[in-house]
Amino acid sequence: MTNALRPPFTETELLRMHSKDFDYCCKHFKTEVERTLNPPPAPVPRRPLFPQSDLKKLALGETIAAEYLEFVHKKGYLRNGAIADFAYDEFLKSKQDEQQLKDVEAEVERWVKEHETYDASESNRVALWNWLQEKELPLTYANLDKAFAALVASGEIKALLPVADRVEMRPGQWKNGIFTPFETDGAQGTVKTASFGLGQLDPSKVASGDKQVTKRASQMSAEEYQRNLNDSPSFRKRMNESAVS
Repeated sequence: MTNALRPPFTETELLRMHSKDFDYCCKHFKTEVERTLNPPPAPVPRRPLFPQSDLKKLALGETIAAEYLEFVHKKGYLRNGAIADFAYDEFLKSKQDEQQLKDVEAEVERWVKEHETYDASESNRVALWNWLQEKELPLTYANLDKAFAALVASGEIKALLPVADRVEMRPGQWKNGIFTPFETDGAQGTVKTASFGLGQLDPSKVASGDKQVTKRASQMSAEEYQRNLNDSPSFRKRMNESAVS
């Protein structure tokens, strides 16, 4: 009887064996008995390997699912533990509207950036919007061009001068056609005295080297005053006129 015992064994068979049979199995089939009574832990299943594109799709799906649930709770479409049938269609519509709004904002931002003669004020923005609404035109780059041209022609919007033609009002210096403003510091916006002197070169008089001096003579050091008299004909003229008066 004992010689008829052969593996494989089940745990139930081993536990129900006569002691002599069990001793026999342990002596001749020790490894099999230990493996049956103490089986190794089940292997942890490996995570499936996805291509990078699939991982992105999974992440996107999880993000959209989270946004959908947030939308459902916000709109009150979850009742008695169930989501209304029309909720997903409403969610898709809101996503489309959101994307269209982003596209429009990007279009407007690009138009404003590329039109330096447009003054980006609230009144001008409203005027452009009202013109498009009256004409029943969508807000596009081309339609903004039409609206701006029409409103400038009618006088409702005043176009700015091109940047190159604008008078530079900040204190600074023109050099080789490039304006460099002076740095300012302090709460009062006082102007630092640069090593090359205070004031800025008038773009229309670059050749003559005329410098527009904005600092009051009473606030200049003797060295600054003398340098400005030498470098700026307009400042020298102004000082002469004030001396005569």
